[in-house]
Amino acid sequence: MVTSRINNVIICCLSLVFFVFMIYETREEIQRRDFILQNYQLTMGRIINYLDKANSDLGGGRSIEYTYSVNDVEYTRRVSTGMMFDECKALSSDCLKKRFCVVYSFSDPSNSLIDFYHEVFEDSVRRPADMSYFE
Repeated sequence: MVTSRINNVIICCLSLVFFVFMIYETREEIQRRDFILQNYQLTMGRIINYLDKANSDLGGGRSIEYTYSVNDVEYTRRVSTGMMFDECKALSSDCLKKRFCVVYSFSDPSNSLIDFYHEVFEDSVRRPADMSYFE
């Protein structure tokens, strides 16, 4: 009986810690996004790594790593996303050719967001009409 009660208390405490952590992470991501969108610049990014864990023993979702450059400095970022690119599962040349719009913070270019929903086919990036696709 006492062991059961202790287990319940431990589970409640761990759940509370997890809940607080999730709120903190969500708040941090919202603040980062707001910081970038306050004063951003545009560039083009491309996929350099793609990991689909959704249908594996690892569970989870998809993780895409992309690269972009600002003033001849190359930056990379990894994003967990729901986007799926079949041609990227084996990192084929078709995948590595894909280009997307990246917005980055003018004051800190290592802070960026990418729009995987709209591939860029031109040589220049246009200012997006809708920022909701950026992650």
